[in-house]
Amino acid sequence: MRFKIKTVISLIVVFLCSLSTVVYAGNSFPNINVAVSDTETVATERIVNKVLDSLGYQITPFSHTLNGIATETNSGETGILALQYAGLEAEYENLIRVPESYATIEFRAYIRNDRKIIIDSWESLSGLKLVGYKDNNYITTHAGEYVTEQITANNYEELWNALIRNEADVAVIQLSGDSEITLPEGIAQVGIIEVKDGYMYLNKQYAELAPLLSQEIKKLKDNGTIEDIRNGNLSSDKKTVIHISSYHGNMKWEAGINDGIMKGLGNVQDYEIYKFTLDARRTQNFEARKNSIRNDIRALLMEKEVDVVIVS
Repeated sequence: MRFKIKTVISLIVVFLCSLSTVVYAGNSFPNINVAVSDTETVATERIVNKVLDSLGYQITPFSHTLNGIATETNSGETGILALQYAGLEAEYENLIRVPESYATIEFRAYIRNDRKIIIDSWESLSGLKLVGYKDNNYITTHAGEYVTEQITANNYEELWNALIRNEADVAVIQLSGDSEITLPEGIAQVGIIEVKDGYMYLNKQYAELAPLLSQEIKKLKDNGTIEDIRNGNLSSDKKTVIHISSYHGNMKWEAGINDGIMKGLGNVQDYEIYKFTLDARRTQNFEARKNSIRNDIRALLMEKEVDVVIVS
């Protein structure tokens, strides 16, 4: 498939002081950093965009591993944590769950084609050796009492190779319910172990937004907007912008670049902005993170016509 990208900007030269709101043409739009899992789909990210846009918020999404994003939102580095299962508030003292769910989370099991195994529950993993994708506490905890051994993979390639090389019997991955992933030859999905409702979480500093977000999610569910986004039926006149940054968004240098980009775009409500943060200095396994972001961007390019790509 041929990707369509209209403009690539490799250097941003407009720097502003870091602000909590972005101001254009006499209008003020609050900006919130949103942490999204690198296993989410573009559709679920667009739902988050739509919900917050309906409330007058401009978001900056940051893609991270499952545990990394919870830690960052708990610390206040990001304000909103997207698509997680209920119960994280018991693990992280500064997280507040938005009561209304907006998507589902599936824990899917994969095996080699030559294996004859039925896996439809955590108990059905009994006696098997498990490989899990990255750092997932939920899978580790729920599978731990049944499997004989657990090994970890930093990316899909490592995960599939563990199965192909017979280093593990089964792979379990947490994915958004609408995810469709490409499987290598010889690997098949064998079942769904569990399906859970997916929620947004807020850092406590945004606690007053919880009931408002819940009401907006319910409204968009009731009027069919969320379903239309999932099915790709909701057309949008907004331009699509991808921003790939080297450092974390809360660094003063990076914050200045972000503000410069927003000023250059003009009316931010005319754009869907997808930000991918390499966070090179703090990422322990940079190669795995780079590969994950590349896969996310490739999926986005296959779904949408991208108007601008910014690299900073």
